Amino acid sequence: MKRRVPALHAGEVHVWALPVDAFERDHALLAPEEQARAARFRFDADRALYIAGRAGARRLIGAYADLDAAAVRFVAGEHGKPTLEGSASSLHFNWSHSGELALFAISPAAEVGVDVERTARFADIDAIAERVFSERELSDYHAQEGDARRLAFFNAWTRKEAFIKATGEGMTRALKGFDVALLPADRVCVRAIEGSAAAAACWSLHALEPRAGYAAAVAVAAAGVELRVMGW
Repeated sequence: MKRRVPALHAGEVHVWALPVDAFERDHALLAPEEQARAARFRFDADRALYIAGRAGARRLIGAYADLDAAAVRFVAGEHGKPTLEGSASSLHFNWSHSGELALFAISPAAEVGVDVERTARFADIDAIAERVFSERELSDYHAQEGDARRLAFFNAWTRKEAFIKATGEGMTRALKGFDVALLPADRVCVRAIEGSAAAAACWSLHALEPRAGYAAAVAVAAAGVELRVMGW
């Protein structure tokens, strides 16, 4: 049975923030190879996250594409980003999950990427920042202290992850090769791509706090996009 979802208009991106346990009975929606992968997870929590991502995406994408959830099939791009298999639909979508939360983003025309992180997940954030932040990001990051520094880290991390997921390149793209704004006083944006502010101006970046203890971001390969955030 298809769920009804709001109309998705040009210039919009719909974001759904949903609890992982909303899909705990949806294991049967997964393709056989996905069910086999789910069975290989050592920890129940990791298995639940994987099932929630795949099953939740089928339910939501099916609703937007006017398909039964069980009929939705994904095909992976060159670097693993999923698209609809055998469909002329122009829908672009992405999902992420962490802790007890799953986030899904659906765009009518532009590539989209989303990332959500439970902020208690990372321990040695300074070491991670040194590896993946650009020089400008590191300068802003090190200028902060205490809780402000931790907030800056998750602002940067989720925004950078959302961006590389939107491009479809994933971790094959050098994370130091582009800059995002990470301080609370900054306008949320991609500041430069390979040093080019003009290239960055073609992107929209949005920050989210879907639940206390979580940080999230949505990146869209289009300027001036309106975000609509909703729940099940």
